[in-house]
Amino acid sequence: MRFDSFQVTNYRNVIDSGPINVTNITGIVGQNEAGKSNLFEALYRVNPYDGNADYNIDEDWPVDKWGERSGNETALVCVANFAITCAEEISDLYDAAGSNRLLIGTLENKAVAFSKFSDA
Repeated sequence: MRFDSFQVTNYRNVIDSGPINVTNITGIVGQNEAGKSNLFEALYRVNPYDGNADYNIDEDWPVDKWGERSGNETALVCVANFAITCAEEISDLYDAAGSNRLLIGTLENKAVAFSKFSDA
């Protein structure tokens, strides 16, 4: 399996990053306070090793859209896209996804999108 791209929406100062393609070496460059760290924090929350790193709408929803946060407690924040190389990988991903993650993929198109929703 190969990590291909990700997209972040409505996370801190990132309203919509658009798709960000990644390769073996990917550089993220921008001005201070532009949102580089927030992109990676949102990506990390797709599958954090720390159980306390879940999305918190009261801390992570964009300030510019604060009035729109009501009803978006389970908003999709980050989608990570992977290229699949064998059928077993898709089965393993479904097993690992758990109930609060969205996993969409088929072996036919050899791609899978993996996201995590808030536990709220």
